[in-house]
Amino acid sequence: MSGEHGPVTGTARLLPVMLEGAAGPIEALLQERDEHDHTLVAVVCHPHPLYGGTMHNKVAHRVASTLHGLGAAVLRFNFRGVGKSAGVFDRGEGELADARIALGFLRERYPDARRWAAGFSFGSWVASRLAASEPDIERLILIAPPVHTQTFEEMKTLPTPKLVVQGTADDVCKPENLARVYPTWAEPKRLQGRRRTHFFRQAVGEVGEAMLEGIREGFACPGGPGYLRPGGAGAVASAGSRRARARTGCARRREAAPEGPGGYIRSSIPLAGSRASSPHPRSDSRRASPIAGHVRRRSRESIPLDRRRLGCRGRLGGGWFLKGRGKKERPSTAPPRSNGVRSRRRCPRPAACAP
Repeated sequence: MSGEHGPVTGTARLLPVMLEGAAGPIEALLQERDEHDHTLVAVVCHPHPLYGGTMHNKVAHRVASTLHGLGAAVLRFNFRGVGKSAGVFDRGEGELADARIALGFLRERYPDARRWAAGFSFGSWVASRLAASEPDIERLILIAPPVHTQTFEEMKTLPTPKLVVQGTADDVCKPENLARVYPTWAEPKRLQGRRRTHFFRQAVGEVGEAMLEGIREGFACPGGPGYLRPGGAGAVASAGSRRARARTGCARRREAAPEGPGGYIRSSIPLAGSRASSPHPRSDSRRASPIAGHVRRRSRESIPLDRRRLGCRGRLGGGWFLKGRGKKERPSTAPPRSNGVRSRRRCPRPAACAP
């Protein structure tokens, strides 16, 4: 793994830390490396404490892991009243004081390092006010900022470079709310959109991808408010997501592959389930799809009759006559237990079903 100025050396370690705050002890976790002089440190703030937010939240964890992978020493902490941290929820004021304590700890431990601040949801609001009150913070990373409940007034004049990651399918911090206030925020800024929900369900890795893309390409925004539309560039084009890369790869293979009989495209790579790649005889019934590299599911007609359950309407008790694995079964009034679609093939034993 490489950092900003070269390969990251040393063994990664996760240290539990107890900080002394105004309301009592503050529980925290420090991610750093042995034998590595960190030139970058970062504070990560978790989502709303009253809605289950902790420093172990998966999005906050992914933000910290991504920054740690860049060579930073990262401190996550629990706001007052969460986990082992003393105190009670203070509507953002006490939480801002806790964030200042965490930043002071990193400032004392690494006095010459550059300082970043990051936060997810409620934590992004705390991180933005921390950056506004601490001029030595060099970068600010906001994940799904709750602009519908907080004003973010300090962002209109804050000169600190800002990176914003927003899910276009977010039903908590909706993208249309951010599109309304984002143009009023001061430059430099960059907006990274992803076609995901608020918590990036089953796609938390895209948080790190969006962060790396924004950090490596700079903090200058490539688009305006339309960047957050469901079909905007932030949702598809700039999203280094697996789905976007898969569409690009399929399009390239479709252009390069020669066209075979029946309009199908032949792939130079053996398809999964073909004779060249699988020893199982039942896999031979799979067919190449119009997109090279993809495989269709086997149709019912491709399965041998002795391995398939057939059903046909007959006069045997007014029910279904079932035939499977070459054995006759008792007539039943219930439909066959198949995929819910009656076979349209001709009955293999018309004499038995004749009136």
